[in-house]
Amino acid sequence: MNPERFLAPPWLPRQQRRHVGRALFKLSLREACSICGRALRADEPTAGGFDANGSVAVAGECCTDRLAQIFTIGVGFELPHDVADVARCGGVDRPLQVSRVDGQWKDDDRVWFEQNPKRSHRMRALFPGEFDGKIAEVSTGNIPIVLVRQVTPGSRLKGALGINADWLPFLDDEALIHALFEVMAGREPALDDLQQLFALAKKYTGRQT
Repeated sequence: MNPERFLAPPWLPRQQRRHVGRALFKLSLREACSICGRALRADEPTAGGFDANGSVAVAGECCTDRLAQIFTIGVGFELPHDVADVARCGGVDRPLQVSRVDGQWKDDDRVWFEQNPKRSHRMRALFPGEFDGKIAEVSTGNIPIVLVRQVTPGSRLKGALGINADWLPFLDDEALIHALFEVMAGREPALDDLQQLFALAKKYTGRQT
């Protein structure tokens, strides 16, 4: 895994963002809630942020409400082989969120990709109940979004993160959303502003997953 996949909040100084990202990466290797120590399930939503003492923590569903500030959500850990295979085919080490529940978001994503057959990436709002309510919280000034990559019809990867509210409304462009997904998956470095995202999107213009 790449430590840069664990995104620190953009309002932190660059050096501190690197420190926080590395700390989240090290905590994730334990595959346990860093607040209570409980082992995390393969499909369990998680959240990264600062605890009440200002220390970096990765919390499971058990302790998300004990985080004083949340800035990354949907971090995944060890996965069943079938899900891991989809992740590898989708170009990431593992999906940022595993969803075994047949929620309305699955049908919505399926229909959207059927109606947009030339698209491989989608950005949308979270559905009620899609993520734990506490996990859907992000730092002040940020808004949680979901990024979806369709690997093959019926096989999709998704992750959630908070983006600066000033970035919205966001242009529904395949290259832009592809680039943002790569950042979330840790294959590209974190972005400080929209100008960097637009520059990165040029790399993915016309490219299919």
